[in-house]
Amino acid sequence: MYGGKRYECISSSCYDKVAALCSKEGIGGGEEGAGALFASLFAEDLHAASVVCHSRGAAVSQGGLPGHDAVPFGVVRPARMSWVEEGSALHVPPEGGGEDAKKNDIERLFDAIMEEAEERGLSPARPKVAGDATGLESRHISQYYAMRSGKRHMRSRWPKLSALCECETHLFVAAGVSLGPQRDTAEAKGLIRDAAKRRAMSHILLDAEYDTEGIHAVIREEAKARSVIPPKSGRPTLRWPKTKYRRLMRKSFPRKVYGQRWQIESAFSRCKRLLGSALRATSWSGQVREIFLRILTHNLMILKCHYLAFLQSNKRSLSISLKS
Repeated sequence: MYGGKRYECISSSCYDKVAALCSKEGIGGGEEGAGALFASLFAEDLHAASVVCHSRGAAVSQGGLPGHDAVPFGVVRPARMSWVEEGSALHVPPEGGGEDAKKNDIERLFDAIMEEAEERGLSPARPKVAGDATGLESRHISQYYAMRSGKRHMRSRWPKLSALCECETHLFVAAGVSLGPQRDTAEAKGLIRDAAKRRAMSHILLDAEYDTEGIHAVIREEAKARSVIPPKSGRPTLRWPKTKYRRLMRKSFPRKVYGQRWQIESAFSRCKRLLGSALRATSWSGQVREIFLRILTHNLMILKCHYLAFLQSNKRSLSISLKS
């Protein structure tokens, strides 16, 4: 209320003046400063106090709201105003820029390593992929200290690594980090989608913890691979599952193919033995980066071993040809 009058909306001309007086450096970046901006606005019989608008008021300027933030409860955000100019200081640049702009550095390194392995002929065209999750230590405690203290050190939370690796090469195709304890199915669908973007897979082998119809559907319909998961989720019963893919697993389960699922356990074991199971970082963001760096280092070590074996085989063939 001001002067016995109630202002229900704010005209767009006010925002036109704000955009005109704002330079590229921000409000008050010009020669006249912020004083000229507010003086011109307050001269039109407006009070300098805060303006409270209704949550459904359509006159709220989209250009004046914070960009890309979550909308608070009770606030209705209208469509973006077309009169906001591209070069004005209130303009928020749109998101996007293609698939490459949305990828982070970890995903780019994963893609480059998998492309290098495929070019060298290390990975087959459609490999079998096994998946599981494992826990890591957030701090290092020696076995001697645990024995002398006589106490069991129980952890309530720990870094958890979920990954998919090729059964033939033990290369990690996709990986995700979360905070345990939580079910293995929490990150399964995202890992399968990430792996499908990098490699064409023939089978995806998972243990009974991943026995859900949704994971079967993602593997078979999106990743275009065969899911091999034991239908043993829930209470033991003689009744057949009611869903499509779980009934298929109960009808004809490929036990010989599923026997290769332990390859993911071997990959986890090698990574922990060579690079350690205890993390050095103390913050959560640092631990996440360290886990991803260990996974990428593991893949690079496999590529290097394959390259050295290739050089040794060439030297042997060259020496045999010279002797003959």
